Order: sequence, then structure tokens, then C-alpha cells
Amino acid sequence: RGKTRLPLAYPDWNATAKLLFLVSGADKSETLRQVLEVLPGFYPAQGMKPVHGRLIWFVDRQAARLLSQAARSDV
Repeated sequence: RGKTRLPLAYPDWNATAKLLFLVSGADKSETLRQVLEVLPGFYPAQGMKPVHGRLIWFVDRQAARLLSQAARSDV
């Protein structure tokens, strides 16, 4: 048998108390910049907006290297 999958939609994710993203490495820096600053609505991560919870980004220096100062203060 195959793996069991539990599909979740934005309402499911956005109902969580804490939603965490972990982004590491220089190879992720351009995509992270696009997610947080450039292409609103293009990436699925941009639909994650907990209604009553918190959205927390864990980002290392290499991944954050292309972010503006304003975006750095948000992650």
C-alpha cells in the first residue's frame, strides 16, 4: 500500500495556533525574497495567515541575505 496522505487546505492551516516555516541556505534566498517581498499570491506559502495564531519564520543568514531591512525585521 501507498503512503497515507492527509490533504490540508488554507482554512486548515490558518486555523492553527502556530504555523512555522524553516528556510535555510543561500540557494533559498531568491525564493524567500519573492515569497516575502516580490510576488504576492504566487507561492502557496503566501496563503498561510493564521486567523488567531502566529506565523513564525525561522530563517538563517544565508537565506535572508537578499531581503530588505523591512522584511528582515518581520522574520
